[in-house]
Amino acid sequence: MVIDDLPERANTVLGLLTKELQIIELKNQIQNKVKIDLDKQQRDYLLNQQIKTIQEELGDNPHTQDISDLRGSAEKEMA
Repeated sequence: MVIDDLPERANTVLGLLTKELQIIELKNQIQNKVKIDLDKQQRDYLLNQQIKTIQEELGDNPHTQDISDLRGSAEKEMA
């Protein structure tokens, strides 16, 4: 497409640049949202692992307590 009229050519280029800028801004918004979501997931995972480790160190692991309760119930039923 060849546009000889300078103002018309400038408006066409401006329109194309505006569309390109909108696409880049949308891409950046999407990347920022994904980064925020991933950061939150990583932070949550890290905190959960720290809680799990602390519970294990203190002997307060809820899974261990559940197993102990089930063993106690099973022993009572067998007796």
